[in-house]
Amino acid sequence: MIIHTNTDKMKFKTSLIITAVLLFIMSGNLLNGQNYDLRPVVTLNIGSRIGQLRAVPVKIGDKHPYAVAFLYSEEAEVDPWEGMFFFPKHTLKLAVMTTSGELLWRRDLGEGVVPGIWFSPLFAFDLDEDGVDELWIINNRDPEHPLNYHQYVLQKIDPETGKKLSEIPWPKPEVPQELSHLYRHFILGAYVNGNPLLLTAQGTYGPMRIQAWNKDMSMRREHIIPKNTPGALGSHVTPVGQPVSLGFDIYTTIPVDINGDGIHELVKGYFEGNGDLIDSKGKILGNIGGLSAMACKFTPAQGEQISKDGWIKIWADVNAKDNQKALNRYANPFYKRNRIQTGNGYNLFTLGGI
Repeated sequence: MIIHTNTDKMKFKTSLIITAVLLFIMSGNLLNGQNYDLRPVVTLNIGSRIGQLRAVPVKIGDKHPYAVAFLYSEEAEVDPWEGMFFFPKHTLKLAVMTTSGELLWRRDLGEGVVPGIWFSPLFAFDLDEDGVDELWIINNRDPEHPLNYHQYVLQKIDPETGKKLSEIPWPKPEVPQELSHLYRHFILGAYVNGNPLLLTAQGTYGPMRIQAWNKDMSMRREHIIPKNTPGALGSHVTPVGQPVSLGFDIYTTIPVDINGDGIHELVKGYFEGNGDLIDSKGKILGNIGGLSAMACKFTPAQGEQISKDGWIKIWADVNAKDNQKALNRYANPFYKRNRIQTGNGYNLFTLGGI
């Protein structure tokens, strides 16, 4: 089902409005006397509790050059490992909003799609080079059997309407494998001699497969990594760049240059994080009130921005001024490629190395 809205007409609950105001006041108190002014610049109420959220920036031509696509559910993340797997009671939804707060559409993916990042990645990528980032997801032709990977499909979605444009079968993994290794999926993108290629990948800790797809969705190449191959076989993070240190080692914080000075601050926005924004010396600069789904340059505002989990909020430093060091970073091709990977695996952290 697809819900279209021209404007966000959802009513805010009073208690949640109060919570948002208190968070804004608290941030103001923490930042008093400093040059930072961290505040939510966009707030969207989607009408339900959010247990998980992941988001990617998406370009929808000249009409909506700054937009965000996101997957969310009332459920917490469903992980394929038997020690963390559970049967979800709620479905996964796909939606697109502009960075001005307008909800363009929302689509329920149904009971056949497991709400978890390893089952259901999200990627925005202009494969056909028409100036619009198509959305790429994994769907299921067998909604009554969510684990039936034989019926999984790679879908291409119109980012402006939410309608399916095309689909092909999702590559099948090698079997037998344990549950934790069997459902590890990635959707990525690359350029070869200036030509875009869509990449898909399956597996971790065992046999792994990587495919490259042309514009017409014909397979260009498949690379198979057999079980027990020497070298790293874990695929939780997929940074794009030169083989150098990423420059950070605090796993539960997400790097963000909130004021545009070319130096990272860190937001405690993952796993047990409490939402604190801290500088390089550990000083608390503000608080976004909880976990984060994305932290990068995805609006025309100065500095980088933070997308807040729970309510859909975009936080920014309204005093931010991008210096040349920050502008060079945003223009780096590795920055642009890594920025769109936050809907895959644990890639919220990789921009800290650029």
